[in-house]
Amino acid sequence: MALYSATVASLEAGLRPHGISPERVAKAIAHALTSRRPRTRYVVGLDASLTRLVQRLPDRVRDASSGHVFGGPTNVLSVFFGFMSAIVWGAGDFAGGIASRKTGAFRVVLFAEVVGLLVLTPVALSVGEAIPDSLSWMQAALAGGLGTLGLVLLYHAWRPAP
Repeated sequence: MALYSATVASLEAGLRPHGISPERVAKAIAHALTSRRPRTRYVVGLDASLTRLVQRLPDRVRDASSGHVFGGPTNVLSVFFGFMSAIVWGAGDFAGGIASRKTGAFRVVLFAEVVGLLVLTPVALSVGEAIPDSLSWMQAALAGGLGTLGLVLLYHAWRPAP
């Protein structure tokens, strides 16, 4: 084991920030043991939830997404999620453009950012990820600010000329 100790230590260090806390797992076990009507399955963590979601897909979709059907690495599931995100982003931009004609680009973007913050903050806190370092915070703030500026300019450009 001494031969692989450095490799095992680096793997553990890499997985530690992304793993599920033992407290969350213990809480699920305690619920299963003490509940009058325990659930048949307990899914703990985001990765397990996504795995459970993928398991509910039809076999042909799962096989195609992993490349078993076509004999090579195909990304059918990636294409599907990309297509769906394009539809959602397009619908959001369309609705934002229509709304900005009535109330102004800045108000529309401000409202969308506040609503997004109110929805995503509890989700981010419930996932239980480690708090990012200050450099990551600064990069995220810069990306968010530039994205917000881009939306304001896009919606402003879509307003009809006076």
